[in-house]
Amino acid sequence: MGMDVTPEFKAAVAGVGEAGWHDLHRQADGRRTSTGQQWAEVPFVPNWIGHSKHSPEYRFIAIREPLRNPPLPGMAGQLNLAVPTMEMPGGGWYKVFGLVTNRDIDPEELELLPGSLTPGLGEILVRLGAWLPFEPARRFLADWARLHPLSEARVRRPTEAAGATYVAIQAAARALEAGWEL
Repeated sequence: MGMDVTPEFKAAVAGVGEAGWHDLHRQADGRRTSTGQQWAEVPFVPNWIGHSKHSPEYRFIAIREPLRNPPLPGMAGQLNLAVPTMEMPGGGWYKVFGLVTNRDIDPEELELLPGSLTPGLGEILVRLGAWLPFEPARRFLADWARLHPLSEARVRRPTEAAGATYVAIQAAARALEAGWEL
């Protein structure tokens, strides 16, 4: 599940050494390809979890992606992007996303959206695809979130899937209202 990238989380991410970062891959057409992103497990305990020794165990994972256009020297204070960013102690500017899970699996196996979209950006993508034609929606999201270019199909597929799910939910609701058994 996605989580807020708070200043405290960023501080914990900054404490992860370069050796703690691992390339993030995905399967495409039977081949393992790099996403250009890296992941690291972050030693982070937010206030909401630290109240009891009987709290469930959560893992906090950071995903970072190099900024294509890092800020100019002296301009970092004016950086205002739609996604959280930070300068890493070892140098370089990155988009940073946070995930929290209670699953004990390799982060490569987490069900992340393919490419460079977080779950929040994936939701925005579907909303834009439902509101605008797919081509302008893909251009708008890529420009707004400063992402690598998205294909028209990258907007169409999840938007159509969300639409089909919505239609199925509405049909089930009508069937229940009419007294049908599902």
